[in-house]
Amino acid sequence: MIGQRVAVGSLVLVGVRLLTRLVDLAAAKLGPVPDDRCYCLKVPAVLGGQYEVSNFGTNSRNELISFSGDLAQQIKDLPDGAQVSLTLTG
Repeated sequence: MIGQRVAVGSLVLVGVRLLTRLVDLAAAKLGPVPDDRCYCLKVPAVLGGQYEVSNFGTNSRNELISFSGDLAQQIKDLPDGAQVSLTLTG
């Protein structure tokens, strides 16, 4: 699609199909998740995590939203490719 003109609806459809496939792969590896949990990337894509089965995990929805928001606040002003250092607590 790079270099091609596509309708926004077509781009959304491609994204939905890709996400559906990723969810199918995660479910095959990890099994179904209860309503309060969701599939996620163990290493977020923004930190170099890959969209591949070995990087799939599950997390509670609340923890994932909290972590994602906290991470976004910490890296929002960094340029692409900037080096980051993670400190995990708790």
